[in-house]
Amino acid sequence: MAFGNFSKRELLDWLLDLTEAEEAYPFTREKSKSTPIIRHRRNKKMLALVTHREGKLLLNLKLKPEQIEIMMDTKGVIPAYHMNKKHWLTVWVNETELSESELAAMVLESSRLTS
Repeated sequence: MAFGNFSKRELLDWLLDLTEAEEAYPFTREKSKSTPIIRHRRNKKMLALVTHREGKLLLNLKLKPEQIEIMMDTKGVIPAYHMNKKHWLTVWVNETELSESELAAMVLESSRLTS
């Protein structure tokens, strides 16, 4: 799938296929009820969060601090929205210069770090 036109559902399906994890909706505040996370089936730890902000599709991922520092120079990658900025980052999915394989590697690393 080419990046640049992901819908929220397409991104969720891609993440689920890639990680074999599960989709969950743990937030109870009315404004956050439609904010899904991708979590491990076994330990229930979150490896990704998908949301919208200011019309942008966002994906939060956990990486090593040194990886995050390097990624901050990438277009469409910003400090994590509503997360620990030392261990998490946010990707503007449809506005990043990351390739699909680069983003997949980041997702798999987030999965590894949270398993």
